[in-house]
Amino acid sequence: MSKIQFLMIYNFPENSIEIRSLKTGKDYIFVCAGQVYLNDDSVTQITNVCNESEVYNNVFSTIFKDKRYSADNARTFIKLISEGSKCKNRFDWLILYEGAIVGTVGIKSLDGEIGYWQSNKHPGVMASAVQKLCTLAKDAGFTSLWAHVKKSNIASIRVLENAGFKLDLDLTKKHDDLYKYRSTFFISSV
Repeated sequence: MSKIQFLMIYNFPENSIEIRSLKTGKDYIFVCAGQVYLNDDSVTQITNVCNESEVYNNVFSTIFKDKRYSADNARTFIKLISEGSKCKNRFDWLILYEGAIVGTVGIKSLDGEIGYWQSNKHPGVMASAVQKLCTLAKDAGFTSLWAHVKKSNIASIRVLENAGFKLDLDLTKKHDDLYKYRSTFFISSV
């Protein structure tokens, strides 16, 4: 008997969508990363945001062992999201304000793990972005999404909870410094 491997193909719209900051009311562009030409300005924008203290401490300090987020790290990230878009095994969106990258949110794996970061200079936009991501993921066929968040990252916890994520107590028990949140989408059959 041979094993048949089933690979789910998720299809997301590639057009840009306007989203609004829940705190400031400013409008942002939420766009599929594969639709944006990323250049040296993009590297600089990503590097600058990722080195903002709150972003760096909550997302990158453990990964980079307190070394600054570098332009090479930004280039690696750009390559990762570009290849993921082509291979359809990773789905990332950029958050743009007046043409500049101020954040990103993405589904990092086919099992639904998400990750995100945003500039501290643009509060309230990530809540809208994660909510939009959940809608797009459900429409594309994902049945759930999940995220790890540092227990000290109150702002990120609020983003997840406002988007309908619930604390997964069983998985959280396995981590001293992280909470694991999961959002489950119920797909009704017609």
